[in-house]
Amino acid sequence: MKNVELKNAIIEFQPLIHDIQKSREDSYEIAREFRKFYTIKALESMPFEHYALGHYEPADGSPLFCYTIEHKLKELGKITGSTSFKFGVYYGQTKSDPVNRNRFVKRFGSNFKEAYRNVRNEIIDLVKAGKLKDTRSIVRNQLSPMFKGKILTTFYPNDYLNIFSNRHLDYFLVQLNLDNNKILDSDPVLKRETLLAFKIKDPQMKLWSNDIFMYFLYHMYPKGPDQERTSNDSPVFPNIQKPVWVDLDIYKGKKTSSYTRSNGKNKDYEGEARRNKLHGNRGEKIVLEMEKQRLAEVNDRPDLAKKVHPAKYDYLGYDIESIELDGTTKRYIEVKSTTARVGETTFFISKNEFEKAQELTNYQIYLVYEVTSTQPKVCILGNPFNPQDKKFELTPISYKVNFKSQKK
Repeated sequence: MKNVELKNAIIEFQPLIHDIQKSREDSYEIAREFRKFYTIKALESMPFEHYALGHYEPADGSPLFCYTIEHKLKELGKITGSTSFKFGVYYGQTKSDPVNRNRFVKRFGSNFKEAYRNVRNEIIDLVKAGKLKDTRSIVRNQLSPMFKGKILTTFYPNDYLNIFSNRHLDYFLVQLNLDNNKILDSDPVLKRETLLAFKIKDPQMKLWSNDIFMYFLYHMYPKGPDQERTSNDSPVFPNIQKPVWVDLDIYKGKKTSSYTRSNGKNKDYEGEARRNKLHGNRGEKIVLEMEKQRLAEVNDRPDLAKKVHPAKYDYLGYDIESIELDGTTKRYIEVKSTTARVGETTFFISKNEFEKAQELTNYQIYLVYEVTSTQPKVCILGNPFNPQDKKFELTPISYKVNFKSQKK
């Protein structure tokens, strides 16, 4: 399940890092000055006038807390787009009341003064928990998720990732095949931790700052969810995919194909191969999770689900190693993926995969249809090549060619 496109993007990105960091140095300096000023002691005595949006800059030149977090540091992660109620208390207007006045979120108190005191205490608790990397306390903190995330990365840029939109977090998790139902239903704090764990596992990305990693995700790979894309870009998988098992016999007679008619231009074979590889990676991810779920739900056997894992090496000739209900017999799964709808279709199988299908007992092919849809369909074909199933027609389409030049 190696993503060649990701690795190529990393290589392409490396020479750009120095200039990107230099262009963001002003923001880094603002963040440093902000941290230097807002010590725990300063937070404990922070007056509302230093906190709230809508007030003028303090006479002593100290940074406004919310204004700096949201606007002056927007290059280091945006939390704009929602109302000022995300700050718990603020000074300003609402849609129904155009008069500027002190306002507060009721969960923080029954009056403005009490609410501000509680909001300030939550900020102090968050900064302390962030220093200790106390994930449980961070998740339980009552500040709004985006505001909470921006505070953490402003105070501790080396420990927390500066992506704050839950929709964007889901998007990156899905495109990088890091998603499952548990993580997508979890708190944004845990989603950011999952992305950072992914970063740290890569020998090159682990050397990047978290801000540079964020920049890479939005601008290089897989690119931001709201960016315009061309036909040459990577496929985009929806944030919520609910795959289902299907019986191919139900669709018997329906013909479909992922073949695209030529438009008269030269075919982009390289781009097509890249997209097919990413479709394949996504299909493997879908089958892996569904296979675990299938086993866990049968007779309440979560122990069997733990035995499902990706194949360690590509040369093994299959993608996933699973287990039968007896707990001992292995199931070797080769996954094929297509964007086509369910029906008769074409897929490719390598010489090595074909030989493994004939050699290994309990070798099975899982076919994933509509892999880029919100509801991919997964069909278990079994082993159509041992013995040869007449419904499956094999057509040789390539030859290995060795070339030997002659010395003059």
